[in-house]
Amino acid sequence: MPESNSLFHNSSLKLFSILSAILIWVAIQSDITGGRLAGVFLETGEQESSMLVELHVLRSSSNVEPIVVATNLVAVRIHGELRRMSGFRNDEVRAYLDLTGGIGGDATNCPVRVDIPDGVALRSVVPETIVVTRLLR
Repeated sequence: MPESNSLFHNSSLKLFSILSAILIWVAIQSDITGGRLAGVFLETGEQESSMLVELHVLRSSSNVEPIVVATNLVAVRIHGELRRMSGFRNDEVRAYLDLTGGIGGDATNCPVRVDIPDGVALRSVVPETIVVTRLLR
């Protein structure tokens, strides 16, 4: 048998072997990605991102007493589709304390609130609460 025909010798068996290898690869990728094969083939997976965000304080015009906020930065973790996250900018996330109702007592723990754009989900905020202290007069 000439060598040029060796490529096509048992071609049906070779084709079956290639298809079997592809199916095994797909099964393994499906197991690794938790069944999300679209992310494997179309690269439409999901991504998480962490960032430090400046903390803003919302106050009413009648609430002008001097205060001290324990920190001015919070760590935010967000999650979304790869297409949305690839063009994501940190300034699209806004973290704030809502002190429009004032603070009770000399010091209080205030929950950090976060506004995020459509298409992303908030995973975590650290710290979740911030100590706000009223300055003594």
